[in-house]
Amino acid sequence: MGNAPRYYDVPELGGQIPSVTSVTSLLAKPGIVKNFWAKLGIEEATNQLDAAAERGKEFHEWVKFYMTQAEDLAHVSETTKPYVESFLMWARDRDFKRRFRVFAVERAIAGRPGVAGTFDALLWDEEEKRYSLCDWKSNAEGEVYPEYLIQTAQYASMVEDACMDLNGEKGWRLHAGYAWPDLRALKDARIIARIITARGDGRPAREYVLRDIIPAVEAFDGLKKAFDFVHGKASWRTQIERIKEDGTIRPNRKTTVQEEA
Repeated sequence: MGNAPRYYDVPELGGQIPSVTSVTSLLAKPGIVKNFWAKLGIEEATNQLDAAAERGKEFHEWVKFYMTQAEDLAHVSETTKPYVESFLMWARDRDFKRRFRVFAVERAIAGRPGVAGTFDALLWDEEEKRYSLCDWKSNAEGEVYPEYLIQTAQYASMVEDACMDLNGEKGWRLHAGYAWPDLRALKDARIIARIITARGDGRPAREYVLRDIIPAVEAFDGLKKAFDFVHGKASWRTQIERIKEDGTIRPNRKTTVQEEA
């Protein structure tokens, strides 16, 4: 599994811009280093991470199928089935099919502060009368991490900005490939960030709701500045000077933005 940043090609926003998850990946995860890599070793930890990535992909595909069609566990692997069942326990408890109306599924969006990404789902909540930008996660204990909140809030913020722009207000212009016609229906929307984390221990998925997304979006802005300093065209490598042993200055390095393979 590589750690190189992912980029989207959005000419209107300057060409190659990083993904939201590449920016949030800058957050340190000391617990993972201490409890995962250190205990398992590099090879076993890498194998488990690869397996988790495949499970997460299958889980996301199933949730998309569930939202747009019907429940069906027949095509789910035994590895993923506990997480699907965990999600279903949560969905039945919330009366998902009645309460939520699916507005958009897996849509790409780009916007300030020069990032792009694909969110999992945008739902209309009949009880709260508000839209929820949803992110589906799966881990053994149903944990939530700061980057989950920041990532989901950033997606919600970009959708809000796009609505403002499409409805003639002061917003951020979207690249044509990142807009969809029914987005205009979201005028005056104030979107909730909602994270559903399925568990693999036979219990219902955990639900985390962030009603005020502004603090998390401000945190993302700070991470984006850090990302640009580390990976951008004017990164730290182009800004520092190395003083050689004889006192002369080594020229700055020239770097280019790494494109997604």
